[in-house]
Amino acid sequence: VGMAQKNLSKIECGRTFPSRNLVEIANALDVSLPDLFNFDHIEMTPDNMCEYIKITIDKLSPEQIKIIYSLINILYK
Repeated sequence: VGMAQKNLSKIECGRTFPSRNLVEIANALDVSLPDLFNFDHIEMTPDNMCEYIKITIDKLSPEQIKIIYSLINILYK
């Protein structure tokens, strides 16, 4: 792709969005641009989703946690 490994890692971890490099990434992986965002093969069960939420919560800032808390409260009122 021609980018630094740390930048590619940030994309993989969802910390940055590669708007300028999407075509290069798709070409390097030999997939179409739409296929780059096709996650149909990943089964998202309630257990998988809960585990993802637990892992992600630990990485959020206090401000982001407040937003998540507010969203959950809105859903259950």
